[in-house]
Amino acid sequence: MIKAELNARVKFKLGDLWLRRALGAANKKIGKKKNYYVSVALVGEARMRSLNEKYRAKSGATDVLSFPAAKEVDGFISPKEKKVFLGEIIICPKVASRQAGAGGCTLTQELQRLFIHGLLHLFGHEHRSAKGRKRMVMLEKRIIKIQEYKNIKIKNSFS
Repeated sequence: MIKAELNARVKFKLGDLWLRRALGAANKKIGKKKNYYVSVALVGEARMRSLNEKYRAKSGATDVLSFPAAKEVDGFISPKEKKVFLGEIIICPKVASRQAGAGGCTLTQELQRLFIHGLLHLFGHEHRSAKGRKRMVMLEKRIIKIQEYKNIKIKNSFS
């Protein structure tokens, strides 16, 4: 089972229902083997731009970044809680809002898609190669299908 802690570092009115629903879908598909947890941070565009430039050497704010706790998928095991910490997912709601409008879905749905995308990265999935991209798109679609969000569009190209 995957659990998450939400840290909103920007004004955010949607609460955490979007995250709980995405976690429910992810748990049905990928979180069955161990007790995992992740940290989810919501940040503004300036902070996201800074992180994107520092860690990916790309200019501008991006929608989501994932920072694994360890190279292996096993992550860091918390001795007290017996949970595996996978890492942190950082999402920029402003960028997500623009993408939602352009993609024809709600902000809630876009945030869920971004969380799932970031979570797949923490589980070791990448989209640098055509094969990796195809696998990630397939997994995102399967997880989102559980939620029955028929109008969420999964892109076949990632930046």
